[in-house]
Amino acid sequence: MVNQIVFVELAYSLIQVFIQKLGRNELAGRTRQRLLDVLLPKDYWMAAYYKQCFGMFSKLQYTEELLTLREGARRRLLGTTRRLRRAELRPPELPWRPE
Repeated sequence: MVNQIVFVELAYSLIQVFIQKLGRNELAGRTRQRLLDVLLPKDYWMAAYYKQCFGMFSKLQYTEELLTLREGARRRLLGTTRRLRRAELRPPELPWRPE
């Protein structure tokens, strides 16, 4: 039990030194869980690309956007999605090589 406490405290101290070396002093003094919340990603984000623009969406935002599309746009998107999924399932085309 004592060893575990010592190692946890040592790890916390090393993280604090690392944060100060990074120059992220606003994170110094936070608890371990708060540090992990800030430094590690908690949620998956999706990037939607169109022409030369993109948007970052959470899963729920992306779902809401899809569900509020007009019927024509929804059908076009469904067709594009199905085409992309079929392309994923096929092996890539290999160039012809003479034997």
